[in-house]
Amino acid sequence: MRSSIQTVGIIGSGPSGATLASLLAMKGVDATLFDDGRRPDLIVGESLIPAIVPVLRKLGLEERAAAICQHKPGVTFTLDESEKIEFCFQSLAGTIMPTYAYNAPRPAFDNLFDQRADELGVKRVKTRAKIERVGVDGLRLAEETLSQAPWLQGRQPDLIVDSTGRTRLFAHALEFPPKSARARTCPISPTTKASRKTSRADRSSSAGSRLAGAGAFRCRDVSPLAW
Repeated sequence: MRSSIQTVGIIGSGPSGATLASLLAMKGVDATLFDDGRRPDLIVGESLIPAIVPVLRKLGLEERAAAICQHKPGVTFTLDESEKIEFCFQSLAGTIMPTYAYNAPRPAFDNLFDQRADELGVKRVKTRAKIERVGVDGLRLAEETLSQAPWLQGRQPDLIVDSTGRTRLFAHALEFPPKSARARTCPISPTTKASRKTSRADRSSSAGSRLAGAGAFRCRDVSPLAW
């Protein structure tokens, strides 16, 4: 049965938003990224885990990533001067996970995802997207934002996705309380919230998308010579 979702608007074009847009394009869904191109001066989340590698392979990006990233066979979490937790990714041998990961230079690593989305025909609007609340829990693109995507012909996308990370665009619009410090995620692993355009049968929904991150510990990478 063919999905009723044919058009998707994604707000925010970090690795999460660009990855989603690329995967949708690969499935024949018409995806549009709304992003103003602005980034923080400092972007953390450079220490990746093996789970990112299958994503890179799916997107056809691993070779490009390997060319700019540092190969990482493991990691050490330093809790204090006397306590460390060392983990060698080789212990994943025999599982579906790769036995290595990468240390990625941000934002060059992020640019790979944007480039791949463009190659796959994802449409892009360079703007700071605005949304409007509809009813109790519905959201839609504001007219001034929608008008900048003429290929949508004035129609709201079937689905809009918040990939703005810690900006929490949808959460603010829906007046959700801020997350506690304990619940925060890494910038490279933002929580993605989705909202269908409002009708009687449609309700806002949410889904988490976590690419990879180093966690809350002070982390130093392990040299290949250490193993």
